[in-house]
Amino acid sequence: MDSFLILREIGDALSSTLEPGEMFRLALEQCMKFTRSDTGSIATLNRESRVLEIRYQVGLGSGTEERVKLRLGEGVTGMAAKDRKPLLVNDVEKSEVYVAVNPAIKSEIAVPLVYKNRLLGVVSVDSKRRENYRKEDLELLGIVANQVAQALHNIDMYQEVKRRVFQDELLLEIHRVLASSLDLMETFEDVFGALRKSAIFEKGALILWDEAAQALRMKSWFGYSRAQAEKASYKVDEGVVGKVFSSGKTEAIRDITQHPTFLDKTEARRGEKRQIAFFAVPLVMGQTSLGVMIFDHPYRDADDFQHASHFLEMLETQISKSLQIHVLAQKEKSRLLEENRALKTFFTESDRFGDIVGRSDRMRQLYAQIRAVSGSDSTVLVTGESGTGKELVAAAIHYNSPRRERPFIAINCAAIPENLLESELFGYKKGAFTGAIADKAGKFRLADGGTLFLDEIGELPMGLQSKLLRVLQESMVDPVGSGKAEPIDVRVIAATNKVLLDEIRAKNFREDLYYRLSIIPIHLPPLRERREDIPLLVEHFLAQYRSRLSKPSLRLTEHALRQLLGHPWGGNVRELRNVLERSVVFAETELIDRVHFDEAPGGEAPVVVVEGGGAPPSTGELLRRRASESLAHSGDFDLQKVHDVVDRVVLDACLRAHKGVHQQAAKALGISRETLRKRVRELEIDIYHP
Repeated sequence: MDSFLILREIGDALSSTLEPGEMFRLALEQCMKFTRSDTGSIATLNRESRVLEIRYQVGLGSGTEERVKLRLGEGVTGMAAKDRKPLLVNDVEKSEVYVAVNPAIKSEIAVPLVYKNRLLGVVSVDSKRRENYRKEDLELLGIVANQVAQALHNIDMYQEVKRRVFQDELLLEIHRVLASSLDLMETFEDVFGALRKSAIFEKGALILWDEAAQALRMKSWFGYSRAQAEKASYKVDEGVVGKVFSSGKTEAIRDITQHPTFLDKTEARRGEKRQIAFFAVPLVMGQTSLGVMIFDHPYRDADDFQHASHFLEMLETQISKSLQIHVLAQKEKSRLLEENRALKTFFTESDRFGDIVGRSDRMRQLYAQIRAVSGSDSTVLVTGESGTGKELVAAAIHYNSPRRERPFIAINCAAIPENLLESELFGYKKGAFTGAIADKAGKFRLADGGTLFLDEIGELPMGLQSKLLRVLQESMVDPVGSGKAEPIDVRVIAATNKVLLDEIRAKNFREDLYYRLSIIPIHLPPLRERREDIPLLVEHFLAQYRSRLSKPSLRLTEHALRQLLGHPWGGNVRELRNVLERSVVFAETELIDRVHFDEAPGGEAPVVVVEGGGAPPSTGELLRRRASESLAHSGDFDLQKVHDVVDRVVLDACLRAHKGVHQQAAKALGISRETLRKRVRELEIDIYHP
């Protein structure tokens, strides 16, 4: 047959597969066919042991692959590999280098497989006839050997790319697992599940330090039985695991069965005859060792061992970063729990209501309402102008209720885009939409057993109002992408600064949802209707700034307090807090003499006019005249004295405006007539006293 046709046929055969075994078979069978050979083999060089190992053979008998290992220079095949030159022996009995593998063989050709000056292996063909081979056979096999070497290199590259893609996909899956939960043990169970499916390692385990037992214990594993795992207990520096834990350095061992310090406490490798590679990877955060991961890997060759080592380096980097996040999250969780406990103690062990400050009649009514509704599970609708403290009221209700040990979750319905609000409220299932790589619990699920505060409920889109109504009526929630409703136990407190009845008339709010939410309505008074609480609020906020800024003497002058008492407070308590903080920042000393209001036309803070007959002096004027006169003789600044002076001025002005009619004055002040009379007696206000 024409040599060109022979080479083309062999080339076509070699290019038809990317599997090494199939390529060896096709190449050897074609070479034997065209050289009239009876037997043949292809051996590759083990780069670690520098020994030729038969990868495929024809006619040499079973067991030849395990039995025959040729060193470089040994036999015709070894000599061709050593010299990297083709070798033809037409009478093996006359050859000094021939090593008998099959006594029937009389002649042999061995051609080295070399790619870019790198020895890959040898192709050998044998014949039972002397003088079987010609010079043309040797030349043909030389050309074929080059093709086989090129194909073998391509297959190696293909296998390397395939391996890297597989490892990258596995690392990506593990990354998703690590990002899906903050539960450390749950996460590692899933990581080891992915590693078990990958079949890279035969065994694997997470070994963590057990403070109670003062030992390293196996917490999660695959490839071990539970009985074996329970035997694994190591002290610091004990065995390979203990040394890796104390040193913080990875150990990669080529043959664990021969390692002098390996203890095999699990007895999982007892009687093992194979060479097993063992990897111990420390889990370290900062300077602290947390534990060790261990893996068994069947040893194949040096390249495979290095590949496994490199993969574990990437895995360790990924897990260490995730571990940092887990530990930081646990610290943050502990901090929040501590704050939560402190907040619960603050509300339940005292007669206070957190940052809700005031002792006016309106505030006393509010405290009574909070105490009354805290014991029930009815929905509450908190209304009032922006800045009056609606979320504080919701928190006070929760922490004074039997649900205080369960979560208090708040969400602002106006702060989240409409397309995200549904999933934030009700959660979603994995695959519900692009990017939903894991289940997510919504705010209703997070608040299960506790209280959910829906701020700015008037901004809730109409499409979600019906779904919220169903949740309130049935105590069931439907996550996005789920066809099954899930039961919940949540108390809902809603809040708005809108007039929802107006929104109902404007077709912006469902009437049935309004009546479902407003079973218990609570209205918060604006600050301008409870001015007697301003000195208390000022002292409350100044106490916070004193602690934060380490300024124990921080206080207001009489002039600054008069400014605050005369301001209209359109932004309510929030505005007061901001004004005070701004004034503290701009104050040159610990004595605040000037109040920095929000910029407004006219520059001066408007004063409050007491309504009534005629044109009475403004409260601001009376405060400026009479408070300064009264306080001028009071010596050091005293908050109670200031409060009494303010009360006296305001009550006196109001009574004068209403010509001493207590009922009209009490109505204008927003308090009861009995409260007015009591305060008049306490302050010894004789004018217009009946």
